[in-house]
Amino acid sequence: MLKLKTKFDLRRDVVADILRKEPTVGRVETGMSSADYSGAVDTRIVNVERDGGILYSWKGASGTTRIGKYDPTTKDNKLLYTFDQQVCVSSCSLNKEETLLAVSLTQRRGGQDRLNPMSNCLALLIEIHPINNTKVLKAVDCTVRVQFLHPETDSKSVLESHLLLIAEDGYIEQYHVLLSKYEGYRVVMLNPERLSKLTERIAEDVSWVQWDRDSQRLYYLTHRVTHTRTHAHARSFEIIGRYFLCFDKKHQNFVKVKKKILSADTRWCQLL
Repeated sequence: MLKLKTKFDLRRDVVADILRKEPTVGRVETGMSSADYSGAVDTRIVNVERDGGILYSWKGASGTTRIGKYDPTTKDNKLLYTFDQQVCVSSCSLNKEETLLAVSLTQRRGGQDRLNPMSNCLALLIEIHPINNTKVLKAVDCTVRVQFLHPETDSKSVLESHLLLIAEDGYIEQYHVLLSKYEGYRVVMLNPERLSKLTERIAEDVSWVQWDRDSQRLYYLTHRVTHTRTHAHARSFEIIGRYFLCFDKKHQNFVKVKKKILSADTRWCQLL
């Protein structure tokens, strides 16, 4: 008989720790002179990184939103960043050095807190070690997912992070974030104003995408317009792309590997 063992429990490993450090987060205002204690924390898992670290967000006690990380090896929780207002975190990723935090915020429909009157989603890149700078990557009307690549290297001299941005509108971009050491040990973004010029469009017209955190590969299905003899336009799903980055230890940089499989059968996507 197959026996399953619980390795992570959100309430046991995260919520209990939050209540110990921030007891007032479990109190609910009742309109009376005192507040009732419910023990409930609005917590949400937003990502799991390659090292097994679990990123989560929760609503703080004073109208804040916090993002933390649970380390399954040490069983410790770490506070990464705090927003001074309640926001809806739809996606989040932490670079391997834990100096940069990418966050996607979704505007709640009908809510009073407006992130941006012209957009429904904000993608942010935040320096968290030290907390120094916040860069807006995207302000769009579609859902955006963010994901840092984690190379297989122990080198401390790699001053570059790579971030994937996957938009619901059907395109995928990669940001090459150059870093610089500050005061000998702190790491900050180098020339953040030039970040948009270091962006690469990986794919367009994407209809399906899947991220594999263990192999650090991004699978996607795209479509293109084909022409018949009568010059009529027809859309057919026929290109499956596989995209991933490999770290080159010799040159201390990343080598892009991209492979396309031509097929008119969308069932191919289930085999990758």
